[in-house]
Amino acid sequence: MEEEELKLLNEIDLLHEKLLCLGNGYTYAQCATSLRDKVVELCNKFEPDYIEDIEIRQLYHTCNKEVDFVKHQQEKVSKPRASKKSKNELIDKMEKATNQIEIDIYSLFKKIDESKEAKLLPLQ
Repeated sequence: MEEEELKLLNEIDLLHEKLLCLGNGYTYAQCATSLRDKVVELCNKFEPDYIEDIEIRQLYHTCNKEVDFVKHQQEKVSKPRASKKSKNELIDKMEKATNQIEIDIYSLFKKIDESKEAKLLPLQ
């Protein structure tokens, strides 16, 4: 595996970790879009056999739908006097989007985990 490919895998892993701890919907959406772009860059540069075209299409769909729901919910939460329920819904939508991203590109996250076990990538 080339050094640049490992660098991209590490960047994808860091963005994924960041998704897991963000509390702002706008920042979350920006991070999810960055993750998607890094995955596309990885596929365009290296054409890895551990990720399929369908996974990329599913990731695009998730970023266009689920992540968009996060942004819309953040708009509600940003309003004065936003309810606790709205804030909880934002967290739920971010968790749902993250879970779907993990499902969409499962094989890529599996490759990242394998690279960590082989000590090719730093452990987070």
